[in-house]
Amino acid sequence: MQKLFGLALACMVLVLAGCNTTRLNDSQEKKAERISVHTQLATNYMRRGQYEVAEKELNKALALDSSSAEANFVMATLKNTRHLDDEAARYYRKAAKHAPADSPIRLEYGAFLCRHGEPGEAISQIRGALDTPSYRPNGQAWFRLGECYFVQHDYAQAEKALREALTINKNMAPALMLLARIKYDQENYLSARAYVERYLALGRPNPRVLLLGAKIERALGDMTAADQYKGQLLELYPSSAEVRMIEQSGM
Repeated sequence: MQKLFGLALACMVLVLAGCNTTRLNDSQEKKAERISVHTQLATNYMRRGQYEVAEKELNKALALDSSSAEANFVMATLKNTRHLDDEAARYYRKAAKHAPADSPIRLEYGAFLCRHGEPGEAISQIRGALDTPSYRPNGQAWFRLGECYFVQHDYAQAEKALREALTINKNMAPALMLLARIKYDQENYLSARAYVERYLALGRPNPRVLLLGAKIERALGDMTAADQYKGQLLELYPSSAEVRMIEQSGM
């Protein structure tokens, strides 16, 4: 975002009045500093769960410059945290509009869109972030892209993105889990099993992966292994939704 947008034109208009570029620069810089201070204060308040105070600080920042990508982005994060989806979407849009080359903003906006039923636009935003020349993608960025393709049932593109994520971080548990789900849906049960085993090697299992492991082993005909997964699920997470699913399905 160009902080001194329109400065040259302003100087031309005010030249007879003695336009002082340095003074204007100083004025713009001070305003930018004030915006940054209000935004940082808001971020600190959000960390403490003081959302109302944080919003007041952000409103002060936006009163100084409604096009501040930083302030709009933090406001979007605040609204998202408070589950005010429509308001969050509005501020995410403004942040992305005023900072189209800011990859982190576009990635967060894309993740938000994917979670709220707009995977097509989400993919556009995330792809835009990944294609920014100055941005060095991390595993999380590729995972988010894969997740959006998965929501669209485009498993080929999802797998491609998730493999990119694992190239950067071979131990990214969410990517391993999602690839296991894809392989299970494709009835490639041996590959699904391999991804579940890689996931479980990283530490304590969660109920989702235990249920998926049981389904995979049943599909492969290994009822002993399926029962072991089921036993772990019942022991570790007796009140989970996954246990209720097992009970309802009669597994």
